[in-house]
Amino acid sequence: MGKVFRLHTGDDTLRGWEESSAYGNTAIKEIKDPNGATSKKEITSIPSPFARMDLVRTAFKTITESKALDGDSIHHKLVSDCLDVGEIFFNIDKFRDRVRILVWDKKTDLQTLLKSNNKRHRLFGETLRLYLEQDAETFNFDKLDRLYLLDYIGSDKPNQMNIIGATSPATFFFTSANDLSYVSKHISFGKDKAFDGEFQPLYKRDFDYQIYWFCLQKSMPNFPELYPEINDYLGLTFQQLNNEQKGEISALNKDAYDTYYENLSVTSDANLVEVLGFNLKKKKSVTDIKSDFQISSSICKDEKLPLVLPVTTYTKRMHYTTDTWDKDTHVPLYDGRILQERILPDDGAKYPYLTIGDFLEDYILWDENTFNREDFFNGGDNVDGCYLLPLRKDFFSYFTVDELQRKMPDGKQMFELVRNAGGVKAVLRIPVQKDEYVTYERLYFEDSLAEPMQNKGGIIKRI
Repeated sequence: MGKVFRLHTGDDTLRGWEESSAYGNTAIKEIKDPNGATSKKEITSIPSPFARMDLVRTAFKTITESKALDGDSIHHKLVSDCLDVGEIFFNIDKFRDRVRILVWDKKTDLQTLLKSNNKRHRLFGETLRLYLEQDAETFNFDKLDRLYLLDYIGSDKPNQMNIIGATSPATFFFTSANDLSYVSKHISFGKDKAFDGEFQPLYKRDFDYQIYWFCLQKSMPNFPELYPEINDYLGLTFQQLNNEQKGEISALNKDAYDTYYENLSVTSDANLVEVLGFNLKKKKSVTDIKSDFQISSSICKDEKLPLVLPVTTYTKRMHYTTDTWDKDTHVPLYDGRILQERILPDDGAKYPYLTIGDFLEDYILWDENTFNREDFFNGGDNVDGCYLLPLRKDFFSYFTVDELQRKMPDGKQMFELVRNAGGVKAVLRIPVQKDEYVTYERLYFEDSLAEPMQNKGGIIKRI
């Protein structure tokens, strides 16, 4: 009995060696993936970077045609990972200690392979040349000079070289099919972790990064023809934005790309990163950050007002830098660097911030003398004896003595000392934006050495 051969659910059925015809677009779309479009299984049947480029391009097309920017399919994973690579390039100054940019030159490096004494290297070079020549027009290889690769050099790297992504002449960026979960632990964009299992469409990312893509679209010559899949994806993304965002993007002109961003280089300004001869750019070095955690000071007039960051769980919805504050963000109790050299936790930008160690001393001084309430302030009526306030002098660079004794908008004291079993607790509330404040608390114990890294202070008695 003849076997029935069928690749899809259409009406075309072949028996044995009957005559067949080429599949059209409709028939191809009817072919079912036996695994489904699950993101749990990478498409790796053709282990070629060029096949990977095609998969990413197809993913953009599939998502755009479905009009479903959100999802958990393999297509959404490929697009999300592609956007992650682009966001690393965009924020490269934050991640220079975790990634480095390597260059592959089509002319010189391909010739090195072809002329190698190693047979395998020559064979690999021949294969690359075949792809580059055969698919020159399809993948824009005829316009390609270099590829720029991201090599992960941070913690948990599994190998000496760990290529996590690269530029692409077909989709600007793409990733390898390797498991990149080790990168997720160390590279993030706000709450979004790179290459994790939560796929992030463009319209949900940092708006500065979204504008970057639309600037590319408006500034790069022949963008719609070179990148039709990306162009359509940006069109669908635009529809998801609010009116204010749409207005800002619609107002962009061709000069915005050069105005808003800086040249992206490999190691120096002389070695610029480009795609098809068009220079890619990066986010400008941080000069100012709009954050709800910026200190609200009546004294400090610095251009870069520092951020005041919580050292304990903070769940109020406050804007950090590119996203809302993540309650799991770890802020050190002390940072020994000068303010201008500090790196924002879970962000990577160099920008001044303050923590509890900048305001509260390790020890508090107690005196047996009777407290003179008319001339001194010791944090309220909740303690016995005479305590000298454990405030560092840096506090008075931002606030006056009168402000120290005032109440916050919700009626709570800016500073207070409270009785605690075996000692006393200092509570300091630092005003930030939106009439909010960050609370710092430290327990001080009698007959105990201070343990600053445990946020425990000591009491020194003067009798």
